[in-house]
Amino acid sequence: MYLVGDEQLLIDRMSIRTPILVLGAGFSKGIQSQDGKPLPAGSELAGELFDEVLAKSKTVKKEDLEDYWAERSDLKKTCDNIEMEHLVEQRDRFLQKRFSGCRCLSGDFHMFLLDYPWRHIFTLNIDDLVEAIYSNVPAKQRPLVHVKQCSTLHNGTSLELYKLHGSVNRPDLGFVFDSAEYRNYEAIPSWALNTFGYLSLTNDVVFLGTEFQEEDLQLIIQQLNSMVEIVQPPHYFFVSPKINNRKLVRKIEEKRNMHFIPWTAQKFLTTIKDRIAAVGEARRKMRDYGMVFYDEQVPADENKLNQYMSELYMGAPPRPYDFIKNIDIIRPQVDGRAKALASKGKHHLVAIYGEAYVGKTCAAIRLGVDLMRLDYEFSVFNLPYSMNATAYQERIIEYLEVLPEGAKVAILAERMSYYYNRVKDILNKCPPNVSSLIFICTGSLQDHNSKKYLLDSYESLEEVYISEKTKDGRQAANIYDKLEETNHLNKLRLYGNTRKECIDYIRKLNDLIDVLYTAQEGRQFVSYFSDMIERMQASQNKTAFLILSTFGALDISEISAALFSNILSGCGLEVDMHTFALDYADLIRLQDDRISIRCSRLLWASVQTQLDRDELLSWINFAVRFLARNLSEQEETVQNEIFQKLLKIKSLRKQLQLDDSMMLNLFLQIEKVCKHLSYYWVQRGILHRDMEHFEEANNAFSEAAAIRNNTSYHVKHAQAKNYMTWGVWGVYNEPQHAQYYFDIGKKQIEELIEKASYRYFAYSVHTYVDMIIKYHSASGEGISDAALLNMAQLLLRMPDVYSDRLGPSIVKKFSDYCGRISWKNECLTALDNKYNRVDKGINPGLAECEFDSDDIVVVGNDEIAESVQSDG
Repeated sequence: MYLVGDEQLLIDRMSIRTPILVLGAGFSKGIQSQDGKPLPAGSELAGELFDEVLAKSKTVKKEDLEDYWAERSDLKKTCDNIEMEHLVEQRDRFLQKRFSGCRCLSGDFHMFLLDYPWRHIFTLNIDDLVEAIYSNVPAKQRPLVHVKQCSTLHNGTSLELYKLHGSVNRPDLGFVFDSAEYRNYEAIPSWALNTFGYLSLTNDVVFLGTEFQEEDLQLIIQQLNSMVEIVQPPHYFFVSPKINNRKLVRKIEEKRNMHFIPWTAQKFLTTIKDRIAAVGEARRKMRDYGMVFYDEQVPADENKLNQYMSELYMGAPPRPYDFIKNIDIIRPQVDGRAKALASKGKHHLVAIYGEAYVGKTCAAIRLGVDLMRLDYEFSVFNLPYSMNATAYQERIIEYLEVLPEGAKVAILAERMSYYYNRVKDILNKCPPNVSSLIFICTGSLQDHNSKKYLLDSYESLEEVYISEKTKDGRQAANIYDKLEETNHLNKLRLYGNTRKECIDYIRKLNDLIDVLYTAQEGRQFVSYFSDMIERMQASQNKTAFLILSTFGALDISEISAALFSNILSGCGLEVDMHTFALDYADLIRLQDDRISIRCSRLLWASVQTQLDRDELLSWINFAVRFLARNLSEQEETVQNEIFQKLLKIKSLRKQLQLDDSMMLNLFLQIEKVCKHLSYYWVQRGILHRDMEHFEEANNAFSEAAAIRNNTSYHVKHAQAKNYMTWGVWGVYNEPQHAQYYFDIGKKQIEELIEKASYRYFAYSVHTYVDMIIKYHSASGEGISDAALLNMAQLLLRMPDVYSDRLGPSIVKKFSDYCGRISWKNECLTALDNKYNRVDKGINPGLAECEFDSDDIVVVGNDEIAESVQSDG
């Protein structure tokens, strides 16, 4: 069936976000009740009420009955006559019998109601048809039924059914048919009608089988429209073969957000099944994988939102209501970004990064919720522990393919820096039916900086650096105003009598976590919890806490509770995760089978004083052994990411302050179980190189090269850097061999530069320029003009100095060297101009640092196009 205009708009919007469904008598047309007769409606029902109630009554006068007979085709007048004759009880008994026990066969089109994930159904019908349709589904999928007021039942269902005019299943609550009942219903504030009113201001509405003539619905819409200014009004779709109400027809013609769909209920439900059921099934599958759709998190009614008590300021993990209710402190970096992205359209990757526990998740969700309010479907889908990155990419692409033409989608994935290449592939392979895909990633500062090269300078990348610092005046004011708005200033008032004084104190604290903790507890986070850690008594739970803290220091922000429990068991600890989480509730979180340490950035200094280095090494030893047994080469999984972080030489040295001999002893102990993994050999090679064991380093890199069939860029890069470093060392220790070793590495890196992909070119140039300067500075030999010109030209060819963490550092190093020897050239001038332009606007997260390309060594798809044979 070809859809046009408003029909296509209806399908498109229903495919992206779930509307409210309002059912009228036309929906139940043709359905039989328990007596085997089709359900009556309108004039037919009025006639039956006259025959069964008024005509059979012995109390109605003959002359009045003749008048009633003349009005027997008007339902409202007939019900008013029944009320006037005090026959409402008889009417209700007839209605209960006549509209109960609705029968709906499996092939009936009404059953197609099940093929769409409705969340709110409002019905003006008193029959039990909807209940019958859902009677054979699992209990959790059956609707929670409200009859004119809020149900006291809570069954965890995602669907709520509101019976506005009563229900045959609850005759004691009465029906709404005659004028007196309508007046009473409108006079007393109705919870169900208020709920409908609020929802209809923020959600699309589909009216099926009704012409929207009921007075109560019209009244509530008019009242709320006069009270609330809607910037972007929802769409109202009237699905009916025809509309007899001229006023409604005129209104639909005048309003851009009101649409007439000339379909029967059968055509509507059949079209939904054929066109949208695939989206509902795809959503169900994605929910099974762990995807959370934020449009499904919007509360069923305003009361639930008003009664919500946020714990966000007290360190609890963020929840959907925090953002739907605007409780979060909006960062200047994301304020207005959603609107800017939506106006650009197309596809974008937004990388939100920073140190641990600075508010990256809150900033990312805020951006997603803002996009949702701009008609984007927003969901959160983190890489599951049970899935590899390739499967993750495939699942998302499969889901996007079933969305309607013109769909706009925003997806948030946390801790995704290690999988940037997969995110880039998702964006590049996004199916054409999706007009705009905005993929939001969060990552630590270290991970983002070391893995950003995986994006190949993706042209639609937006980087958002989030800091814990509150010294910025605008940020401090935002914090104060939000805390005041939500009545959470609390003990911050102890540090200032005025807004300005409090803001000045927030700027002085200069850490968001400390600000929030001071507001709640009156003291800074570290001072309180440092004392707590020092007072902890020795126990298995304390040891588990120290191990988890150690993982946090290595940038393992969370870990599967099952995996962590297995690691603890291997370390000789029997720890119940739930008891552990309760005992250390102030310091750790256990949620969705994932466990993490709170505020590890602030706690690590205190935790370090409690650590025994030998014990620490034994923990890492077992964790690596446990993981390595089940890992395969080039496997892109969370487990492999954890394995890499546990063995990264740079982190072990800097974060855990392990010396080289300790690390070498660890690597020797785990060799047997890790020898099938190239990452182990590369890190071991880096350690040997740093210890000036260049031959051992070369052996380790050769093992890694063999595992990767001698095609891995990263392994070859490490091999070349080792020879060049060996040459620099040789200048001071073995001058007779220095040139030989250096030249081997130099030739290898030149071949890499020649064959390097766009992704790796800059890193090859980094090492080449850095090591040449180091070698010639050590030997005292000048670099030839031809070599300097070549280096300058290579640096100019680097794809994107601005986005390259090491680029500004190595360019400056080269420029300073040229300045010392008074070498000038137009290429150097161009390079200086490029560097100076970048340096002034450098991203705050890309701070100047000592040159080191070792942290780019990863596993994954890094094969070079043609094998470059090693000369060593």
